[in-house]
This record gives sequence, C-alpha cells and structure tokens, in this order.
Amino acid sequence: MPWVAGLSVRVLTHERAQTGSMSVVDALTDLVQRQNLAGITVTRALEGLSDHSGWRSSGMLDLGEDLPLVVEIVDRLDRIEPLLPRIAEIVTAGVLTVADVRLYFPASHLRVRDIMRQATQVAREDTPLATILDMLLERGARLIPVIAPDGTLRGIITLSHLLQGVDLALAPHLSEPGGAEYARQHLVQLASTQTAAQRMLSHPMTIRPEQSLDAAGRIFTEKGITRMPVVDANQKLLGIVSEHDVVSALLEPPLPTAGEHAAALRLGVHPAEGEPLTAGSLADRSVPVLDASAGVDDVVRAVFGAPEPLALVVDASGRVLGIIDEHALLARALPEAPAGARAVLARFFSRTPEPLAQQLGGPARRGGETMRAAQLVKPPAVRVEPELSAASALARMIAPPGQDYAIVVGPDGNPEGVLWRQTALRALVGG
Repeated sequence: MPWVAGLSVRVLTHERAQTGSMSVVDALTDLVQRQNLAGITVTRALEGLSDHSGWRSSGMLDLGEDLPLVVEIVDRLDRIEPLLPRIAEIVTAGVLTVADVRLYFPASHLRVRDIMRQATQVAREDTPLATILDMLLERGARLIPVIAPDGTLRGIITLSHLLQGVDLALAPHLSEPGGAEYARQHLVQLASTQTAAQRMLSHPMTIRPEQSLDAAGRIFTEKGITRMPVVDANQKLLGIVSEHDVVSALLEPPLPTAGEHAAALRLGVHPAEGEPLTAGSLADRSVPVLDASAGVDDVVRAVFGAPEPLALVVDASGRVLGIIDEHALLARALPEAPAGARAVLARFFSRTPEPLAQQLGGPARRGGETMRAAQLVKPPAVRVEPELSAASALARMIAPPGQDYAIVVGPDGNPEGVLWRQTALRALVGG
C-alpha cells in the first residue's frame, strides 16, 4: 500500500497575479501550509505567453519582470479534493488543471489513515447481544465497535472478550458428554438477556489516523492485540486497522518470490554486527520438542506448560514431522465443539490440563493402547529457512489463510525453533 491515489493540481499563472491583498503564489503557499499538505513547488518559467503582457523571456534584462509561473501541489486524493473549490477561488489569474496521479509513499511515511478499513459492522449500546453474536460467529467479524448515535466510540466487543466472562460457568462442562450443545445453549441464553452496553469493553485501545504504521505496529506487539478502532480527536469512529493491514503495507510492493521480498525491504533493526535480521536469529528456541512416541500425558503437559500452547514433534532422526497446538488437542478431544467454545476450553485447560489428557487418552487406554504424539500431530502451515530474512518470513505468515508462527527448519530437516509473527513484526517496526 505504498501506492495511494492522489491528485496533482497545476496552476499556470504569472508573478504579479493577485488574489485580494496577496499574490496568487503566496495565497496558495499559505493554504498548503495551513492544511499540512505534502508540499508545493513553484517554478519560474524560462519564457512564456502572459495573458496580459504578451510573450516574455527570462533574458538578462528581464530579471525581476512579470514572468510566467508554474505552481504544482500534490497530495493524496482525500486531502486535496475537498480543497479544490478554495484553490479555484485563489486562482483569479491563470489556468488551473487537475490530474489523477499515483503517489508512492515509503513505508516509513505511511499513516494509519492510508491503510485503515471502513467499519462495516457496528453496534449501538442497545443492540441485543444475540445480534452481535451473529456478527461474530456467522458473519466472520473479529471486532465490533459500539458507537453512540453521533458516531462516538463507546466500546468494542470481540469474541475472546465476550467469552472471558463466561469462562467459569461454561468451561468445566465442555469436556463432558454433550458439552458442545451445552455451550451453545449457554451462549444463546446469555445473548437473549443482554445488550452491547452490558458486555462491551469500555475504553479500548484506539489509534489516531495520523499516527505512523511503525507506531501502530508497536501497539500491536506491546499490547498483544490484532486490531483496533481508528478515532479522531473527538473519539468519533473513522475505521478499523489490523495487524495484518500494517504488515501488508510495510512489506509492499508485493513481489513474486520471498527472495525478492528480502531485496525490496531492509529492516530498520539489525544485530550488533550489522547483518540483516533473519528467521534463524529471531527464532524462539524455548518451544518444547517432543518425540513422535511421546504419550498423551506428556503431550498435554508440554503444550499447556509452554509460554505459548505449542510443541514441535520430531521423528527418531530429529526431523520435523509437524506441530501439536491447543487447537489440535481440543479438536481431537471435542470434535463437535464450536470454535468459540474451544477458545474457552483453551483457557480452562491451561490452568487444569489433566481432564484434557483423560479425555484424549481414555478411549485408547480402554483398548489397551496409549495415544502417542504421532496420532495428534499436524503439518505446520509455514516452514522457513534459518537464513530467510525476517521480512520475507513475515510475508509468508500473513499470506492467506494467515498464520501466527512459522517453523524454522534447517537444511537437515531438524527444527531450529519457532518464529512468531509478532516477533518478526516487532523487528520490522523497530519496537
């Protein structure tokens, strides 16, 4: 998204052209300064045909005379277009032209307003919670802004925040027979009696449209969030910006291969020796590594005992077979449970993993066998080489369908760790 739609406004005038008590050039310059536009260029023509004094030339005897001028103002479309009537009023003598242009902004110059998206699904404080659940579960919304009639942001609702309040009441039942149906009934009952005002997160993290993408990236990494509302100085909702939007903008222009991505983008953060950051240098080597023959008790303890609920699985020679994360365990234990219910389960089992191990191992044990890691493993969505640049690895992680991490695998197939998306983003934005 370094390329944005813009306008080029060109004014053909002359040095003595006036508008009120000011010259046309001074009035245009004053307007550009007051509106904080990208800039203005004034060029004194070598020669030209003035509309009131005939042909003029900038020979030695003409210095200081009334020569033709070319004034050009360029900025984003949304910033210049509203000012066109005022510019037309100023140009009382001369010719005014407007042309569509494409502006290239280096990633470091982009602002949140350049990449934010319109909030297409919003709620009022009296919106029934059932309606909001439908937005979150059926329509795929990730964040619902709650606004006042005048557009002022009152709060937000996300599925994760919504489920936190029902954790204690819901989670213990999910590992029981019929747990999925119990979860659904519980959520329906909750939604039927409450409104957005009762369940929204008041005073959420927000960002202003003029803030840089680097600043937005630092907020995402420091606060551990993936999207936030964009508001003006009066707290009116302007849009929503996501971590994915920021990463995509910082990595563009998109190129066909990861190697070209690396050539196009140089990270702002470098290790002491001055070499570019790589996937290997940023890899998290604390992620548990399990043998394929590890039993289910060891698997559950490793996954939910790690800082992030994830473990790598290797074969007898140490080569990566895949990963086991909380989603793989919960999907195997409760295949009928809705995704939202599994989010609650993950928090519950992170504190008390024993019931999950019993749920997974019970049927196998009754048959005289023990479930092994090899039966729970799933292939990693993204693998990267240690020498790959952090920017290129990040590009692979945000490619659809998107992934929170990549497995760093050496040339021998052995794992060197996990590169988290937020770690790569933090390196990219220098936070």
